[in-house]
Amino acid sequence: MQQVDLNVEIRNGIGKGSSHRLRADGRVPGVLYGRGQDNLNLSVSRKELYNLVHGEGAGNTVVKILVAGQDSSQNEQISIVRDVQYDPVTEKIIHVDFQRISLDEPIHAEIPIHFLGTSIGVKSGGVLEHIIRTLEVECLPLDVPNFVEVDISSLTIGQSIHVRDITAPERVTIKTSQEQTIATVAAPTVVAEPVAEAAPAEGATAEEGKTEEQAKE
Repeated sequence: MQQVDLNVEIRNGIGKGSSHRLRADGRVPGVLYGRGQDNLNLSVSRKELYNLVHGEGAGNTVVKILVAGQDSSQNEQISIVRDVQYDPVTEKIIHVDFQRISLDEPIHAEIPIHFLGTSIGVKSGGVLEHIIRTLEVECLPLDVPNFVEVDISSLTIGQSIHVRDITAPERVTIKTSQEQTIATVAAPTVVAEPVAEAAPAEGATAEEGKTEEQAKE
């Protein structure tokens, strides 16, 4: 996991009106909480925040929050992004939550799975089904990997790969159940073609072409 610095300001006003004015100025309201300390209402540059949550390794980044105008005990706080809210229409970020952490204490994190290769089963006509796309892990904040690679190239039709089949990165404990299926290769679905009704013999009338059972109806 990488660590980045993020400059923020204390947000004095609260409520919809204050938040609306912040967003109009290109900033996003947020809150910093955790570790038994008081919550801090913050305002963050929308551009800097967007780069943080959508850049390389986004989602598992240690954020050193630099609070403008605070004393030395408050102006640098280590955190991670816990929640990001988006406007459903514009898709712009409208709020962000940061959680304080310690670099010396393990945390839980969700990391994406990157699948490597094309399975033998898919080459034979099978269908690869992704059962899960992330893993829950526990480790020190700076040890959180950006992703875990899973090689599926040897899977044949009917085979699966489970959490127990992969090796955890160094200093990382996988908390997802070892029996959880990650991916499987299913047999292709065969769709039966409808059987066309036999046509009457040449020269026969439609009535003559009926079966005995149809004639009795």
